[in-house]
Amino acid sequence: MTTPSPPPIPPAPHPPNGHSLALLTALSPTSAPSSHARHTAALSARDAALTSSHDSYGNLCSNFARILGTTSLSSLPPSELTIFQNEDPTSCLQLHHDPTSYLQLRQMAGLLLKNSLVS
Repeated sequence: MTTPSPPPIPPAPHPPNGHSLALLTALSPTSAPSSHARHTAALSARDAALTSSHDSYGNLCSNFARILGTTSLSSLPPSELTIFQNEDPTSCLQLHHDPTSYLQLRQMAGLLLKNSLVS
């Protein structure tokens, strides 16, 4: 009698993209107070992504889920980290300086994902 082989290990999930991280940091209540215009633009970009098409809605929700599932910036591919750094150098530097603050970003991604799915 042969023993059954264990089920295959699923591949690692795709990492979030740098644009979604930059959008999330712009939406964050901890972003710089002088960036009201940036925050307002981020709200508009989020709303447009959620309402413009099924693809953009799915893409944004997937990236929120990926951010929620990623434990730190160090797990991002260099290309996505570069995109994030180019779009929001201040937040990227803060997250590198205090890696524990990534937890707040993950929590916010989870809340936005929940709100997007419930709406």
